[in-house]
Amino acid sequence: MFKKEIIEYECMIEPIELNEKIEIIMLNKAKQHLENKCTGFGFIKQIFRISKKSDGRITNDGNVIFTLFLEVLICNPQIGEEIECEITDKDDRIGKPMMKKEPLLVVLFSKHDYEIGDKVIGKITDKRIDKTNNMINLLVDVI
Repeated sequence: MFKKEIIEYECMIEPIELNEKIEIIMLNKAKQHLENKCTGFGFIKQIFRISKKSDGRITNDGNVIFTLFLEVLICNPQIGEEIECEITDKDDRIGKPMMKKEPLLVVLFSKHDYEIGDKVIGKITDKRIDKTNNMINLLVDVI
């Protein structure tokens, strides 16, 4: 479910923060903004390190923007991927089995009835990243 990836992130540094601890400041800003949150990249569990950074560019207000390449632990399943699910709940509104395993909320579509605890394999047919609730919502067809 989680894998290591490199993502690109822009970090703004104020002039007062430009010192010998700039790498630590940039890493802390990235962690505060991205860790344990859903982003456009998916759910970022952990940021390990900055693998590369740009020279930075000065903005009109004197701040400096750096492009960082961060090594992260991320969950970002893709449409078409197969996923193993253990049924943990049932959606009362639509009567479909579900798996809630943070950061995933999976609704399973099948012609069969499944019980809580059953394990199935399915193919992801739709995905929505819910930044408000820090969840990735998946629709999965059982195969």
